[in-house]
Amino acid sequence: MKQIDDPLALELAQRIRDTRLDKGLNQAQVAEQLGVSVPTYSHFENCTRSIHAGILLRLPEIFDVPISTLLPTSVVTDHDRYVTDRRVDELLAAWPDFTEAQRQALLSVMRCFRG
Repeated sequence: MKQIDDPLALELAQRIRDTRLDKGLNQAQVAEQLGVSVPTYSHFENCTRSIHAGILLRLPEIFDVPISTLLPTSVVTDHDRYVTDRRVDELLAAWPDFTEAQRQALLSVMRCFRG
């Protein structure tokens, strides 16, 4: 399967993988908690399949980290944790299959990082 050619999606996939490894979890453990197969979860980390909003929103709980840990640094700035509207739009564009409810849920979470 071909890798998704989107810098935001690639960075998100890498940050998810790095966080999983930092937490000492294997793909099977995370896949089980998400209720997906190991190959499906592997596709998310390898950026060969878009991650669904519901999965993205559950990962911080599984990893016991704030969502900002997983989001690409171009979306959440390192120095002040603010999220810009333009970057939010870019992130949402990376997942065109999000429903409006999923988009609003993600925006709500991301707005928590605004000052």
